[in-house]
This record gives sequence, C-alpha cells and structure tokens, in this order.
Amino acid sequence: MANLSQSETQTASISGSHNIIIQAAGNNITISPHLPHLTLIPRARRILPIQQDIDILKPECEAIPLIGRAPDQEFLRQWLQGSGIKITAITGQGGSGKTRLALDLLSDLAPTWDGGWLHATEAKRFCRLQNLSEWGWQRPTLVVIDYAAMLGESLRTWIAELSNHPAADPTTPSPDHPALRILLLERFADQHTGWYHDLADDTHDGQRARLLINPLTPRPILPIDNIDQRRQLLAAALAAAARHHTDTIPPQLPPPDTSPAIDDRLRQPQWSDPLQLLMAGVSATDGNLLGALSLSRKELAISLAKRERDRLRQYLNKPQSEDLLLHLYACTTLCGGLDRDSAIRLAKAEFDVLQEIYPTGPGGAIRDLAQHLGSSGHIPALAPDLLAEALLLVLLGHSPGLGEQVIERLAQTAGSRIAPNLIHLVQDFGYLVHDQSENQAVTAWAELALSWIDALVSAGAKEISILASIQASLPMDNLALQDVALEVAAILVEKLRASRSIREEATQILLIRRLNALSVRQADKGLWEDALKSTREAVRLLKVLAASNPASFKKLLAQSWLSLSNAESDRDMREEALHSAQQAAQLFNELADDDWIKFLPDLAGSLHNLSSRQAKLGCPNEALVNIKQAINYHRQLVERDRRRFSPYLVDSLENLAKLQGDMGSPIEALATIEEAVALSEELAGLDRGAYLPRLAHAMNELAIRQSIAGQSEKGLISIQTTVKYNQELVAHNPAFFLDRLAGSLHNLCLAQERTGLYDDALQSIQLAILHRRGLAARDPNKFSAPLALSLSVLCDAYARSERWADARAATSDCLEALAPSFTHYPQVFGALAVESVLTHVNVSGKLGLGPDWELLEPYRSIIQIDDAEQNENPNQPPEEDNQ
Repeated sequence: MANLSQSETQTASISGSHNIIIQAAGNNITISPHLPHLTLIPRARRILPIQQDIDILKPECEAIPLIGRAPDQEFLRQWLQGSGIKITAITGQGGSGKTRLALDLLSDLAPTWDGGWLHATEAKRFCRLQNLSEWGWQRPTLVVIDYAAMLGESLRTWIAELSNHPAADPTTPSPDHPALRILLLERFADQHTGWYHDLADDTHDGQRARLLINPLTPRPILPIDNIDQRRQLLAAALAAAARHHTDTIPPQLPPPDTSPAIDDRLRQPQWSDPLQLLMAGVSATDGNLLGALSLSRKELAISLAKRERDRLRQYLNKPQSEDLLLHLYACTTLCGGLDRDSAIRLAKAEFDVLQEIYPTGPGGAIRDLAQHLGSSGHIPALAPDLLAEALLLVLLGHSPGLGEQVIERLAQTAGSRIAPNLIHLVQDFGYLVHDQSENQAVTAWAELALSWIDALVSAGAKEISILASIQASLPMDNLALQDVALEVAAILVEKLRASRSIREEATQILLIRRLNALSVRQADKGLWEDALKSTREAVRLLKVLAASNPASFKKLLAQSWLSLSNAESDRDMREEALHSAQQAAQLFNELADDDWIKFLPDLAGSLHNLSSRQAKLGCPNEALVNIKQAINYHRQLVERDRRRFSPYLVDSLENLAKLQGDMGSPIEALATIEEAVALSEELAGLDRGAYLPRLAHAMNELAIRQSIAGQSEKGLISIQTTVKYNQELVAHNPAFFLDRLAGSLHNLCLAQERTGLYDDALQSIQLAILHRRGLAARDPNKFSAPLALSLSVLCDAYARSERWADARAATSDCLEALAPSFTHYPQVFGALAVESVLTHVNVSGKLGLGPDWELLEPYRSIIQIDDAEQNENPNQPPEEDNQ
C-alpha cells in the first residue's frame, strides 16, 4: 500500500532561469519557487534498516540480492539511453519486484544523473502549478512513480505539459535539454483503456503526449521461471531470516535432487512469484520448510499477518488498550499510512464512534502506536502490500460487519486513499481458481474482500470523487471485480448526464470517455445490447463535437466508430457493423492524407477491422483486398519500428489466414499463420512477459490450420504447446487467462480425437469443462455459451463409446447452459442450439426415453424436427474454439 506519510526529500530548486534536480542530504531545504519546482525522495531515504525477520519482505530493506531480473534490468538500462523525454510503465502483481527493480535502477544511475521517487502529495502539488511547460532540469533525470494509477489525473496534466516542452522533440537534441525519464510502477496498465490509456488518449493533447510514452506497450515484470533462481531466492530468505532467530536453528534448503518433495513444489508455477518465495523463507523459521512450501500465497500472507498481530500484542502489553491500538493500526493501514496529525484526527473520530477512551487520549494513542512500530511519529502501513491486505482481513474481519462499518466511515474523509488499497485487496484475495481445492478460510477471505469493496461503492454513490478513485484503480483483467467495475462505470455516467455543466465541451468529452469505459465493462459482462447503446451515445456526442471542430475530434470520432463496429459485431448486427467500420476507415483515410506518418497505424488498423466485417457479412473478395492492404501498411510500419508494430502485423496475418482458409485455400492459410507464429516467437524472445499471450493465440490458430490442412500430428503438437503457454499465463494471472486455457484444452481434445487418443481427449475436455463451469458460475453472461460448446463435445465423446446415460446428462447440461445465450442471440447461437437439440433427441432414443420437453422449452422456435431429421447422426464435426 502506498505509504503516504514519508517526508524525506530530494529537492528541485532554482538555478539561474531554470529548475534543476539536486541531491539533498536532509529535509530542510529552503527554496524560492519563482518557476515550477519538483521535490523527489532520493533513493537513500527509501532504504530501511532490517529490524526483524518480516522486514526481509520489504523491497526497501534490500535484504535479498536481486535475482532473476537480468532481462528487466537490461530493458531499463537501454530505456535510459538517448536524449529527450521518455515515459514507460512496469507492471506486475503486488510483490512481483517492481519497487526492488526501480531501487536497483536508481542505484546504477551515473553520477551525472539525478533521480528519485515522486511522492503522491508532491505530484498533485506540482501539477496544480501554472506554466509547467517552463519547468526545466539541468542534468539527466529519472523520476520513479509508484502506484501510478492513483495519480492518473495529475500525470495526465503533467505529461500534456511536457509534450509542449522543447525537450519533447527527439529530432532536436540539445545540451540545454538533457534526458528526462519517468518510470511508472503499477499492478496493471492497458494502453487501450483505463488510467494508462487516459494519459495519452485520442484528444489533441493526448496524441502529442503519446509520442513521449516509449515504449507505448507497458512491460510486465518477468516471472522467476528458472528453478535454480527460485532456489537461490529461497535460500537467501532462509539465511536472512535465520539471523533474527539465534535461539533456534532455522531449516536449510536441501541441495538439488536430495528432497523430491521440495523440488517438486519449487517447480510448480506459483513459485515463480519472488514474494511467495520470501514469505516461505520467513514462515519456515519454525523449522517446517516443507509445510511453508505447502501453503498458498494467500495462506502464507495471512499466517504472517497473524504473527505480526501477535507480536504487536506482546510489545504493546496493555490488555486494556491493545485492541484499540490494533484497530487504529488497521484504519491507518487501510488509508495507506498517515502522517501524525491525520492519524490523530482519525483516532479521535474512531474513539468517538466506538465510545472508547484511551488513557492518554488520541494523541497518546498515536504516539504509543508509532513507538511500537519503530516510527518517528507518522503511522506507516505494513509492508509489503500483500501483508498489509492480510492484516486488514485479520484485524477487521474477526467481527461480522466491522470492516464494512470502518470503510463507510473512512470513505467520507479518505475515500480516494482507501479505494486503491481495497482494489488491491480484492485482486489478491477476492478471486478463487475453481480447479483448486480452496479451503474454507480462503473462500471466506474472498467473500469478505468483495463485501468490503461493495461497502466502498455504496459510500461512493454519495461522493463522486470516491467512484472516480475506484474506477481509476480498477484493472481490466480481474473477474472478481467485473461487477464492481460495471456498477461504478454506470453510476459515473448517470451522474455526469445529470451534471449542470453537461452542455460544456469539457463535460461532454468526459462523458464520452466514461461512456466508452462503461461500454467496455458492459461487454466484459456479456451485456452486448447495453454496450452497444453506450457506444452509440458516445458516437452521437462526438459527431456533434467533430462537426464544429473536426481538427480536434476527427480521430476520436473515428475511434468511436471502430468501437461501435465491434459492439455491433458482438450483437451479430453484420450490416450495421460494416457501416460503422466503413465510417472509421473513411475518417482515418482522410487523416492519413493530411499526415501519412502519424495516422498510418490507425489507417492500417481500420482496414483490418473493415476486412473482418466484410468477411463476416459474406464479402470475402472485398475482405481479402482490405486485409492485404492492411498487411502492406503494417509491413511498412514494422520497417519503421519492428518491436512496436510487429504485434499488429501478427493480428492481420491471423485474420488473413482465417480468410484464406474460409475461401478454400488451406495451404496458403497455413503459410500465412506460420509467418504469424514465427513473428510472435521473435517478440516473445525479446519480451516473454509482454508477448507470450500473443504467441499462445497465434499457436492456437496454427494448430487449427494444421488440422484443416490434414496435418493432424503437427496440429496436436501445436495445440499441446498452446496449452503449455496458457498454463504458464494462468499461473501468473488466472483471472484473465483461465478462459484461454479452457479454450486451448477444448481444442486439444479435438486434436487428440483426430489422432485416435480418445482417452486423453476425454480428460482434456473434462478439464476444460471444469474451468468453464467455474468461470460460468462467476459470470454466466460471458462464459455459459463456451461452457455449452465444450459440453457438446463431451457428449460426442460419450456417444462414441456408447455411454448413452453420460451423453444424455452432458447434452442436458449443454442445453441448460446455452439457453440464455440462445434466447438473447438466436442468430449467433442457432447452429449450436440445433445440433444440441438433435443430439438430445437421439441419445434419449438410445436409452428408450423421450426428449425432456421442459429442458427444450427455450428452443421451441427451432423444434420442427420431422422423422428424417430425428434419425440423422447428431455427431457433426465439432467446432474449434478460436478463443
């Protein structure tokens, strides 16, 4: 959690006519800021002493050597090179090593550089100043910003101003404008939506700002995949923890191949997380290393949080007041830490509500708590974040309703501070992987975390700033938060519609942005009709704005036409989707005529989209012309910047391969997708964390094309590789990639059937269904139809071995899962519905039973089956899952 109470600084003061960044040894620097000035926290002030074994987990203690980070270190060193201004983002789950990596980068800065951390309070102060484009720096400077999403609006303002700075022009490097690097650290960043997208959106200022974000694609921090490096981290943690337990003999890590149980655990994907390895090392100080390695990430965090609670109880040694101090510690941790004055105000408010009295009053309570936490006065949050979140569950979760009450109270005064911390809590504890036997406690933690975020949303209904903070902190790839994201986005849109300033251009632009965000959230939930309405409203508003000011709004309008085309395509409104795609392509063509270099990427993307719509409407020849033109443009862009534009070329090659296959050219399609895979492998070799998802998708398409071309054995190898890649992705982000893994297991089943591996195929489809049942239970609108598709394949597998009762049960489950999707979108799911109804009739007949007419009630519109149709073989060629 963001520790908002730190005060140590490195100050930007004025020298001559410009500001510079200078190292400051202390906190009492006097400056006269006639021009904008910035204050940074130097690296030395972030480094903390190790006072107990749990401090090993804090990156600021640097207790453990930096292991397994060579590719990330090299990326950042290369990023520092050159002149001008560069901004980029490093992403990864809490505890993945982002802060430690930034500390390492700062320690390696050349003596000619200045650098440090930008605190949230200082960032907001700085961005409220006027004439930020006049801000100057006389030496190369690195600014590190943690919890960047919390500062979305401030960063947006600053970057927009920087885009007008003379140093922003990379074609005119000058010693008067040395390099400036801004490193953003956050759990998630998506260049297409959310806080990161808003830094450089499609407005005029956003387009200029985008030129500074280099590379534009956020870089996910790489997992620790090498088992030897995992062993090094664990051994280092055990050794560091042992130095704080001289009264016991902590366990040693056995040499490789001497303990199969430990080796097997360390090979499991979840141990690629460095924080989990360190927590296991600290937890194992009780002598049970194998036991520590048997716990999940969540269980280790809760265990250590309970140990920290008990340690504080022992140190406080005031039975009459220790619970009260622990309650205050939970409240300040929820706020991300507080300075002394803020903490005293919070203590007074809580004592009044709880009707409790501390012997020396609120000030004395904060003084005692700070003393026992080893602080000079402020109350820091427990670190790292995962441990702070676990402590909240331990301290506020023991009494039903306590956490919700605290959150509702604190939201009124600190809503923007607690929002990101609760979002992080849900990210870490609120998601359950349904193929794992989560114990009852883990399930209870998930339910508690979700109930707390609901309490915050309820409080936010009265205060829009709270909702805006929630929306800025929400990731795009977390299923546990999808309902929250949708509710928040809808409330924000409604409040803006009712705003008194709705006729003002700035308010309309904000409404358009929030409508687009709402549309994305609605589509994530499978609410295609609602998503379509939101996107259409955004387009209507933009058409009006673009009519009066085309220079500022033409690109934004074109982007909205693309979004509308996607929403219409999701609803199978093929003609409307084609019309919208044509509008987008026309606008981007006009923009490219005015500025070919700048708008060629957008034109290529719009032609890619137009080709897809034409193919779906049954116009393959026109689609082929446009996708080939898109590929031609993408190849030109790849020559300009291979790493940046290769992913878009891969996407267009995949579309061309599918189109070639549909037009009866399987060999050409195979050659095209092989090029896409080769390019994806090249990208993954450069940055596995960023491009492995794309490689997995391309490999899945290769498996399909190989199977269609009659290369069943090669297709089997390719889909097995796809499953392996998706398993790796799920280990790091189950919420986002579990559906992809299920889809690849579905396709693996089909490939195994083609090669006669029927027993293996049955196991694969059963595992796919297990995953999809869990997903559908969490989000039926989105995942029930894929579940039905896999159940239809399971039915065919049972029918092949004449397991008619199992086949009937599978087809019954299939029809039940498919019913809502078929009812709302009969054109989209009609083919699967007809096949499933016929299968149900046939397998029922094999058992001497009639159809289950209650089950078939939603399908009355298609049940006109004559005797000849009823006797047809229902086992049609199964459908591939294109994910």
